[in-house]
Formats: sequence, structure tokens, C-alpha cells
Amino acid sequence: MTGLARRHPDAVAVIALTLLPCVIFAHALWPGRVLSPADILMTFPPWASLAPGLLAANPLQSDVAFMFDPWLIYAGRAVASGHFPLWNPYAFAGAPFFANPQTALLFPLTWLAYVLPATLAITLIMVLKLSVAGVGVYAFLRLLAVRPLISAVGAVSFMLNGALVMWLGWAVGSAMAMLPWLFAASEWLRQRSSRRAVAALALAVAVSIFAGYPQITAVALLVTGAWALVRAPATRRPWSFLGAWASGAVIGGALAAVQILPFLEYLGESAVYAYRAQWMPVMAAPPRSALALLMPGYFGSATGRDYWGYFNPNEIAATVGVVPWVALPAAIVGAWRGPGTRFFLGLALVAAVLCYDTPGVTGWLGALPPFSFVITFRMVVFFAFALSVLAALGLEALATASPEVRRRMERAVRWSVVALAALTCVLVVQDYPIFVRGGLVYATAAQYVLFLVLLAVATLAALAPAGSRAAWLLLAAQVAVLAPTAATENPAIASSLFYPEPPAITHLRARSDPHERVVLGAGKNLGVLYGLREVAGYDGLTPHRVEHLAGPRRESWLLASGSIDVTVDAASPVFDLLAIRRVIVSRGTAALPAHVVADYDGRDARIVTNSRALPRAFLVARARCANDQDALRLIRDAEVDLRHEVVLSGCLTPPPGVAELGVAHVAFTVDEAERVRLTTESDGPAWLVLSDTWFPGWQARVDGVPQPVGRADYAFRAVALGAGRHDVEMTYAPRSVRDGLMITLVASGVVGALLVPRRRARAAALTVLALAASVLAAALPAVAATLPEAPLNVGVPSTLHEGRDAAVTFEASDSPRGGVPFDVYVIRIPSRQPVLRYLSSTGMWTLEPTPWQRHRSVATPTSQIASWREDGPAGFITLLVVFVRPGASPGDRNEWLFRPVIGRVSVRPAAAAGRGVFAGVLGLVTLATCALVLQVRVRRPEKG
Repeated sequence: MTGLARRHPDAVAVIALTLLPCVIFAHALWPGRVLSPADILMTFPPWASLAPGLLAANPLQSDVAFMFDPWLIYAGRAVASGHFPLWNPYAFAGAPFFANPQTALLFPLTWLAYVLPATLAITLIMVLKLSVAGVGVYAFLRLLAVRPLISAVGAVSFMLNGALVMWLGWAVGSAMAMLPWLFAASEWLRQRSSRRAVAALALAVAVSIFAGYPQITAVALLVTGAWALVRAPATRRPWSFLGAWASGAVIGGALAAVQILPFLEYLGESAVYAYRAQWMPVMAAPPRSALALLMPGYFGSATGRDYWGYFNPNEIAATVGVVPWVALPAAIVGAWRGPGTRFFLGLALVAAVLCYDTPGVTGWLGALPPFSFVITFRMVVFFAFALSVLAALGLEALATASPEVRRRMERAVRWSVVALAALTCVLVVQDYPIFVRGGLVYATAAQYVLFLVLLAVATLAALAPAGSRAAWLLLAAQVAVLAPTAATENPAIASSLFYPEPPAITHLRARSDPHERVVLGAGKNLGVLYGLREVAGYDGLTPHRVEHLAGPRRESWLLASGSIDVTVDAASPVFDLLAIRRVIVSRGTAALPAHVVADYDGRDARIVTNSRALPRAFLVARARCANDQDALRLIRDAEVDLRHEVVLSGCLTPPPGVAELGVAHVAFTVDEAERVRLTTESDGPAWLVLSDTWFPGWQARVDGVPQPVGRADYAFRAVALGAGRHDVEMTYAPRSVRDGLMITLVASGVVGALLVPRRRARAAALTVLALAASVLAAALPAVAATLPEAPLNVGVPSTLHEGRDAAVTFEASDSPRGGVPFDVYVIRIPSRQPVLRYLSSTGMWTLEPTPWQRHRSVATPTSQIASWREDGPAGFITLLVVFVRPGASPGDRNEWLFRPVIGRVSVRPAAAAGRGVFAGVLGLVTLATCALVLQVRVRRPEKG
């Protein structure tokens, strides 16, 4: 093997990097296992009856269990049945499926779900994401002339970094894995300057977009473009290279137009986009959270159920092992003028400022596009990538430097490691009272000692003479540090726990009409697996009209991307309009309306039937026109009889109808995802109302003649009919998909044309650019009006202390805005248990939404203090100050009047006995490690 590695180092490295994740997840590849958090279902009824007492291995991966894995299964079934899934009829009363980029239907790894069993496909997709990331970094570093073994160290550092392994089951993990390929393609283009390299860059851009997380991809393209600008002066023809890079990026965007245009169309109908356009918080972590970079389990974990850090472990996970911290000083000292060192150092600093709250800088930088569209926690992947590249550059510099430069690098490495160890020791000792309360003293001490041992080993191995086998020790150290997190935070469960069907679901499937809707309780989004139609749903975008109608009490706090539950009252006519016939309810549910009767009472769940529910499709005789605001009010206040009259949007005067229909029959003949066919019969003019979500792209034909699809009852569809029998067909054929597909096909031709004479390729590229620019400009959604700043300067403390008084201060700003009164809420969001608490005017924290101050106005005294006694627990919290209309719910973003104020707060613990002993022991271990690092010199063994 050694000889093979010497003859074909790159091939061996690529194979090894591809297989390494398979070794790490070997337990998940065993028959009868699947890499999925679907065991989370066993903690909710009715699935809980199938495995009583089971605790989910990683409860934080609910997005994967309720959204990403069910989507993959649905897509696989759809393709297997012979159609491409454009629409999801099982959530939100129907919603775009392909248009949501997070479904990632065109991402190459997703294709495995189209040809393999679901359990194997889902497992391989997650495993291969790591392989894709590792091989991409290796390719990029080799293009930078880094040695194969050192390139492998950098590749392992990134492919197993904390951010990627924690987000492995999400679409954002796919986008993270594609980041190094954008750099590799850009660098290959700079070196080769060939049309084939332009095509490679275009493919890398397109696949990155198909990965499914456009925010990260947009930032990645910006950063890669900056890399191209930095590298251009080192190119023989800089302007030609930059033009080729721009052409490759444009062609790549055009290749992905079939995904981009439908996404932009959905964005215009998205509640999440509207809310985030109003206000998007800069989600940075307190600087102390950076300890997780050095010790992955320092703040605990979701799987261990002992997490005490900020927000949640997924958001602060970013460790890249110990080697990058050892090699970073060498890169700065010995490779400062080398290719990429200053660029990646700058990238690391910008990403660090965005991820770790830096007063006066983070908020300003995070508010700039494109960072303002990203959950800034996720920028940590750029930090991890930069550190991984810098590690390789530093190790390469150590291996190739002259004796004098190497001595300077060695001094920098040794003293930097000593400083890092000392600083870490101080921070760990400060947290001793938290460890005492959580019973974590010995576990944390052991983790810290292990960190020091690995740090010392990595230091001595990095400083070993060039040509020794110490680089293998660096590689082993990285795998030893990073692999356990990847293997344990992504649960492998028994296939029997992978979306089983409990008796209650079997009952629903047997008793429910396939055209009616149900409420699955906690199982929202899972109707897609069982063929059950829901109004609830979760897809990260959310059709805004369905939300307003079905979930009027939905709370959307920091990120506004949570699921929709049906919160409308069961006694309301709106509940009946939604065609909800059967509901899974908890046994402790309060008394239900008389028309909601028991249907099933089993060991696993209780199901009730709404006998008053309207059919999903019905005829009405009368119509009235109203704007959206009036339509929503008329429907919510029951000022219109929805069984006999429809409220139409976008019209001035509806056609005249009749008072009542004597004959009104509707029957489904086809009820597929993208095609619905009905037969109707009425004795007078009527409106066919279908309570499926209205969305651009739905077309109707009545007896074969095209007919407009009106928006009915605020969120649904209606078609005008004459008297008599009719055949009505509705199909989903959005123009955004057609236009996008046209651009994609033209761009595909351009990629092929890059192999023919230069003039034709240039003309084709210009054609693609013109098509893409015109269609994208027409498709861009309007941006919702942003919230104005509050007429107050709010002071939120960054640090609180247990047992002491704490306060948020309010002072009038120099130029007050707004004369309307408002309620002020001070809200506490803990990290460990997401139970909101509200500060009352008496200084007490309550579970009920209670304003700290009611009906405040600019006339209120200029300076006020919201104070309380801080009782802990120690750790991290978020304080949010919200300004809403008097009497409105603070969780309803539609009622917010001004931009909220957010504070990331560290709650420091009270003193605890034994801290001196703890500090002494850790201090001695740290001193011993520092002495070892400073004194030991590794020499090459003498030959012969």
C-alpha cells in the first residue's frame, strides 16, 4: 500500500477520504439500521405507543425527522411512480414542493433516493456529503501545491468540522459540503484558463445552488469571487481570467435557473421571507462559546442531554480539531506572502466576527447584504474552511521553510500554543460553579486534559523534522478528535423505528375520505408519508395566506421559520372551511364543540370527527369581491356564510349569481398532486370552490376551455361555472418552471459549446446572460417594508450575575419616531429549554405573555428601568425586547410596530466551594503541558 501511495498519492487520498465517512458510520450501514433521527417520533402520540419510554437519541434533529427525511421519501416515491414532484398536496392545504430549494431535488446526491430503498438512500446521502466535502478541500489544496499528506490533514479538518457534521441531515449541510468545490474550480480556471475549466466552474456553481440552501451559496459565491479578484494579479492575463470566472458563474446560475425561478416565485408568497425582510436578528454567539472550537463537548451535547451553552449545540459547533490551532501561527509567520494566507486569515476574521458577538462590529457587519439574509451562526462554516486551509498552508510552510524561517515559525507555534492553553485554563476555571451544579467537574476536567494532551502531541508532531512520519500522527489526531462527534451526534436507529404506522394512523387511513383533511397533532408534515392531507406544515418558507387563515395564533420569534399548527378555534367556520374532518387530540384536551365527536379511542391516541367540515370541493351560488384585509376580516368574524358565498380577491364586481342552488353536486374523478379533475352539476350559475392553496401556476379548464382560477376565501381557489354539468380540470404548470427550464437547457448547450470554437461559445454565453437577466429581473419578489427603529434607546446587559439585581434600560432617542402607543415586552429565551418567560412590571418573570409596560408613547418619561433579581441558572440566555400594538400578542409579527432589540447574555454563576483545588489541578496540568511544548525538541532518527 505504501508503494501504491507513493506512485499514486492523489488517487489513494481521494479513495481514503471517500471511504473514511463510511468507516465512521459503519454502524449505520449495517443491515437493519438507518442514519436518521426518526426515533423522535416515538416521543409523540400516536407513535409513542410503539416504543413506550423511548428517548430520542438526538432531539435537536426534529427538522430532519419531520421535514428532510419525509421529503426524500416522498420524492423517491413520486419519481418511482413516473412523475416529478412539483407540488406537495399533503401540507399547508397544498404548497410548492420543487420550488422550495431545501427539497434539493436536483442535487446529485438526492438522486440516490430515486433509485435506492429509502433507508439506504438517506444513510448514503449523509455519509457521502462528508466525502464530497473532504475530496473538494483536498483538490483545492493540491491546486495550491500543498503536499498530498498535508492536503489530507486539511481535508479531514473540514470534512469532519463541527458545523458540517451537526447539520449533515439538513440542506445547509449540502451547501457547506460544496463550498470547497467552488474554490477548487476557481483555482483550476486560474491555472488552466481553458473553456473546460469555465464549464467546471459553471457546474460547481449550479450544483451548489441545487444543494438547497441559497443563503450559504450566495455568500460562498461572493467569497469565491473575492478569491478570484485576489488571485487575478498572479495570473498572466488577469482581466481574461476575471472575465472567464464571471462567465462561469453566470452560466452556472443559468444552469440552475430551473430551480432559481420557481424559488423566487415561492419567495414572493412566503411568510418567512416577509417576516425576515421586516426584521432579521444578527444571531451571533457570546465570545465564550468559542470554547466549543477547542473542546467539542465542553458545553455538553444534545445526545447527552447536558447542554448548557448558548442557543443550541448545532449553532455553536465549529470545531476543526487541534491541528489548525497549532499550524495557524506557522502560516502567519512562514507563509504570509504565500498564495491564500492573508485571504483566508481575513475570511476567518470576518466569519469569526459574524459568529461571535463583537460589540460595535457584529451588528453592523451582520446587517449588510448578503450576511443579512443568513442566520449568522451558519457563517461558522466559512471560519472552519478558512482554518482548515490555513492549517495546511502552515504545515506546508513548516515542511519547506529555510532553517532561519523555520526557527521563527517554531517559536511562534510554541508560544502561541502556550498562550492558548493558558487562556483556555482560565476560562474553564471560571466556569467551575456550573460544573459543580451539573455534576460535570470530572467529565470537564478529563476533557480538558485530553485537549492538552492532543494539543501537545499535535505541536510536537507539527514541529518534527520535514520528511518524518509525524504528519501521519497529525492526521490520526484530527480523526481522533473529530470523528466521535460525527458518529454520535447523527443517530443510527433500527429500521423498525423508521416511520412505522401506529394503529391510529391505520384507522385514519381506513376511515378518512382521500379528499378530506386531518390534523396529525405533533406529526405535522408526516401526512406526506401516509397519504393524509394536512393544513399544518413546515417547510422553512410557509405560504403566508394559509398561515394567516389557519394559524392566527402562530408565534414567530427570532427566525420566523417554525411550523404552522392549526390554531383556529374548532368552533369557527374557518375550521370547517379548511375541510378538516378528523383530528388527533391529546387526552387532556378541553371540552370540544358539540359537532366534534369521538371517532377512535385507542391506546396510542384519541381521534375526533368534525361532522360540520365542508368538503374540499363544493359549489356556492353567490360571490362578493374584497381586498385581502377585508376578506380576512369577513372570514374570521363569520360575516359571510362560506357554505353559500365565496369571497373573491382581485376583482371589482363578481358575476351575478342566484340566491340558492337547488342542485349542487361535486365529485373528484382525479386527485393527484399536480392535477385535480372534478365533475360538477348545478341548476344555476355557480362557483366551484376548492379549498386547496391558491398559487401562481394553477390553471383550469372547464369542458376543455381555459378558465381563470380566482383566489377564493383569501387563500384558496375558485372557478366560475354556468348551469348544468361540467368537467373541470386544474393543473399545476407554473411558468417559472417553464422559463427556468428553457434557460437551463440553453445553458446546458453553452456548456457543450465550450468545447467548440471560441466565437460560438461567447455568443451562446451572451445569450444565456441576456435570458437570465431578463427573466430573473421579472421574477424577483417585492421586498416587504422593514420595521422602523423604536423611538427608544434600549440597553441590554451582556453579562448578568446570579443573586444580583439586573436591568434593561429605556431612554428616548434623539429623534423619536411614531406617535402611536405600544406595549413593551421584555422576553427571556433560555438556551437549554426553549420556554419563554416575560418580565412583568413588578420585576417577576411569568410564563404568560405579560407586557412590562402597556400603552407606552413618546410622551412617557425619557428614562426608565426594567429591573429584576437574577436567579439564574448560570449559562447563556437571549433577551428580546418587542414593541407591539396595545393588546396584541408579542409572538405575532404582524403586530410588531418597531424593530425588536436583541441581547446575547452570559449569566455568570455564584461562587462555589472547591474552586481553588480545581484551579490548582488544572493549572499544574497546564504548566506541565506548556513546559513540554517549550522544551521538547523532536529530532530525525540517525540513519545506520
